Amino acid sequence: MSQRLSNSARVRVFMIYCCVMMFAFSLSSSMYSSLAPFIITHYGISLTESSLFTISSSIGNLLINLIIIRLADRFDKGKLLAVLCGILTVALMVIGTAPAMSVFLVANCLQGMVGYWINNLTTVYVSDLYGEQRGRYIGILYTLFAVGSAVAPTFNTVVLEVLGMDWSGSYKILGWFFLLTAVSFAAVLILVRQPEKKTVKREDHEDSKLAISEMIRSRNMLALICSGVTMAFYGYFSGMLPVYFSFTAPDVYTTALRNFILTCYTVGQMISRFLYIPLAPRLNPIRYLRFQSLFCTVCSLVCLMANRPIVWMVLMFCSGVISGSAYTMTVVLTCNEYPEHSSSATAATGFASGIAYLVATPIMNLVADNISFFLAMIIPIGFGFATYFIYQFMYKEHKA
Repeated sequence: MSQRLSNSARVRVFMIYCCVMMFAFSLSSSMYSSLAPFIITHYGISLTESSLFTISSSIGNLLINLIIIRLADRFDKGKLLAVLCGILTVALMVIGTAPAMSVFLVANCLQGMVGYWINNLTTVYVSDLYGEQRGRYIGILYTLFAVGSAVAPTFNTVVLEVLGMDWSGSYKILGWFFLLTAVSFAAVLILVRQPEKKTVKREDHEDSKLAISEMIRSRNMLALICSGVTMAFYGYFSGMLPVYFSFTAPDVYTTALRNFILTCYTVGQMISRFLYIPLAPRLNPIRYLRFQSLFCTVCSLVCLMANRPIVWMVLMFCSGVISGSAYTMTVVLTCNEYPEHSSSATAATGFASGIAYLVATPIMNLVADNISFFLAMIIPIGFGFATYFIYQFMYKEHKA
């Protein structure tokens, strides 16, 4: 069968599977938010105790990044994807049948580990398949990720209200889907030879093996790792907006208005990701990231200083349109730096971001509680400007 399929046909087949896996991963990682009230009630825990669910997943992300940095590029990516889909099936099924919260947390940590690895592998696999054209196709993956996140609440609603299942049904149904994906992808691997890679090793990389010390010594890689930290901190500006509004001006920023402002931002991001797909070949990632980081940070500062609903609506929408593809572009830059070791390189930036995600919330909450919420919101803006300076002065653009 593999002899009858051209390489381009095999590329399309494997690209479709990567898209399906990315969409399903996004769905699995986004389901919890709308299911949280049901899960909290089921286990009879407090809101403070419920934070363990997100913490366990974040710990899983951090742990798997350490493994990916050292080992991921040593395995066959296609076979590993099939195995990981099978493991994620087990994690989702255990979550859906967990008799105790402790079992849920362990399975949730495993889901965080395996899910992030699938996210990493699908990205770098597509990077390998398309080589210098990776930007557009990685853009497709992350657009599907955004779509998966957006439809997760609707998926849960269908499971709960249409199918009449409880919260565990969402995890079980998705578990069966990943099992089907794993089995069918394994069959494709057996029947269809994997496509040829278009990855070309950079001439300025001397060794065939990528060491952590080499990444740290690389000026550009160090810049990308640092930007992972600053971008993660800046991301909390939009993440903290609902709390900021409710604490500072609840009469003005009602629940409906707060949700509408965030919707403006989310819609802008969706537009950005869809536009990136056709525009990717024409965009210079590093130059765009310089513009994006400065523009969006200035928008955030203007919104905070003006503090008017119409200003928040307009500028948050504009910020979403400009920033929606930023993460995709950083992944593309990372793969461009180490195309032959893209899993390890992207995991390094992911680990840095994960650390930032864990410490950003307590830092901002501490400042908000003890000094002022306004000053707490200034913190991510400062990191936004830091991101611009990293791209402007630390990252060295490669000559064409």
